Amino acid sequence: MISSKKHMGRKRGYYGTVSRAVRRAVLLHLSTAVPLIVACGAPLSSPSEPADSGLRDGSGSGSSDGATADSRPSSSSGGDARDEQGGPCTIIPNTGSSSGNCPSLYYEFNGTATECGGEPDGGVPLTRCDQLCPATTQFSSPLQECDISSPTEDGNPMFLNCSYGPCVPGRRPAGLRPASPPRRPTTAASAVLAHMAYLEAASVHAFERLARELEAHGAPSRLRRAALEAAEDERAHARTVASLAARAGTAAAEPRLARGRTRSLEAIAIENAVEGCVNETFAAALALAQGGRAGDADVRNAMRTIGADELRHAELAWAVDRWMSTQLDPAARRRVRRARDRAAARLIRRTSRGVVRCDLVAALGLPTAAQASGMARELHRRLWS
Repeated sequence: MISSKKHMGRKRGYYGTVSRAVRRAVLLHLSTAVPLIVACGAPLSSPSEPADSGLRDGSGSGSSDGATADSRPSSSSGGDARDEQGGPCTIIPNTGSSSGNCPSLYYEFNGTATECGGEPDGGVPLTRCDQLCPATTQFSSPLQECDISSPTEDGNPMFLNCSYGPCVPGRRPAGLRPASPPRRPTTAASAVLAHMAYLEAASVHAFERLARELEAHGAPSRLRRAALEAAEDERAHARTVASLAARAGTAAAEPRLARGRTRSLEAIAIENAVEGCVNETFAAALALAQGGRAGDADVRNAMRTIGADELRHAELAWAVDRWMSTQLDPAARRRVRRARDRAAARLIRRTSRGVVRCDLVAALGLPTAAQASGMARELHRRLWS
């Protein structure tokens, strides 16, 4: 870790327009947290007297609706909505694969969302997800949500995405391979913490590669230094969150990456727009929310530090975006903007239809779906539009 007074002073003074927008989004949309938690029937605690949040020794994994992965139908083809012949609303056996950015499993699927009890945008009610998603030993925390991909014109198969925890956005490097599922049963909270630690460790590689590629393309030295400092921040975050996950009983996976060559400036700009300007900016908002709301004192204290760091990383992403826009031609700038617009729309869509379990709201300080969606829309209004 870089720990000089000069470095720490520079870190403290790095806030700007992006940080103010993120803080405002959090303040505007978390004022109703207490009533929502009480309505869920989840344990409630104040920052001065945190409740036993169920992070230790495998406790606290109950879902608000009582559904668990192991309680769903055990047939490899799913629940009563399916048959062994692969009819409508069934998965195609042996096609499940894990997702690199969410604790999820994807299956090739027969049927559209509207045919199978969902909405045209692919969202599916949680009770229906319990019927469509197969039982799994890979994730023992309760099913959180599912969605079905929209029809395509090029003959690609439909996919059913079964999610076992909230997606935690952040700066993911190109070539990041899916995380291996935990080898032992986990609580929902420990699974989320392990996944957060995995993404924090992956961000180390993202920032180190960004620094190398900025140097290769002649970027200002201040941007390269800030990227390397961000990598050191992320290394510390990964250790901190991994220790929280280990305390809760789950080991964080080590990220695996495919090697890549130095990319074009446009390719770097697109990745920075998606992973930095959108995903990492929203991740900063989540970390701030957790730092102020988590019922578990250790999580709350860790996320306060991480949130402050993530604000600087979001500022860095937008600074890189501004510099790159001066180096790209108008057509390339439009492509970067379209990539950012699509990423923002995707984030808003996911947050608006997601389900955040009450125990995760209380223990980890994660915002509810309504609050997360509100924050995303506020960031869209102030930064992404």
